[in-house]
Amino acid sequence: MTQQKVEITRTAEILVASTKKDTYGNLIVTDKAGGEYKVGVKRERLFAYFQPDTAVHLEYAVFMNKEYIANAIPMNQLIKAKEPAIAVRATTMPEKGKIIPEVGKNKSFALAYAKDLAVADKIKVEEVISYATVFDMYLRGDFSESESEILAKYIVKYGRKE
Repeated sequence: MTQQKVEITRTAEILVASTKKDTYGNLIVTDKAGGEYKVGVKRERLFAYFQPDTAVHLEYAVFMNKEYIANAIPMNQLIKAKEPAIAVRATTMPEKGKIIPEVGKNKSFALAYAKDLAVADKIKVEEVISYATVFDMYLRGDFSESESEILAKYIVKYGRKE
């Protein structure tokens, strides 16, 4: 059986409040805003992504004129997929003429800003590194326009503690 390429028609971001299975085995997801989403039993591999207080990026497709959730990506995985490898400073003296890789001041700014958000109680302390990574990527210009839109929506919707 050949697999057809699924065309994503739209995307959305939600913050999961709760989940339950219906009588057919589909997962019914309720977001913090009260919206309900059905993840079909055919996409059971996605069920594990829908945990309470988890931000999830949804991708929709259409089959026989009916829209369905074709894919789901936890926002922390979406961010980590773009996370660059961290340059590590040498702890011993380098050989003469050898260059030491710099971590860069963007990482310092990003971490300081993320820390400030946690101190101001705008984000959870556990989220500081994730936010710093995203801010660093933004400062270096590593976001496409659509990724910037996703990030902005995520921060606007879910950046504050409830």
